[in-house]
Amino acid sequence: PTEVLSHIFIYCLPQDKYLTSASRQVPMLLTRICRRWRDIAVDTPSLWCRLFVDVCDDQAAFSCDSWLQRSQRRPLSLRLKFVTNDMVDQRSLLQPYLNQISLLYIQFRSTYCDVPFC
Repeated sequence: PTEVLSHIFIYCLPQDKYLTSASRQVPMLLTRICRRWRDIAVDTPSLWCRLFVDVCDDQAAFSCDSWLQRSQRRPLSLRLKFVTNDMVDQRSLLQPYLNQISLLYIQFRSTYCDVPFC
């Protein structure tokens, strides 16, 4: 039954890290098995409430909105990585979800240094 699969999918989530939109990781992997699994995964908001987004990565930023929409107004736990001078431009990314965010962790990276986080 759909409800059982939905619960199984939730147990597939790693407990100790933020999720990415990588297609070979849960929950995105679950959407690629078959149409039924995709429908169930997309309609299970608990799968879409934790997210890591490297805002510097255009593809990740693009997929962020559809990911957050799938959370269906559930509380969100987000980890974002910004380049310091692009933060203002990225504010619109989170604007529609401000009331949902329960935990927000932001990393800043300077565009002027070669190490990942200055």
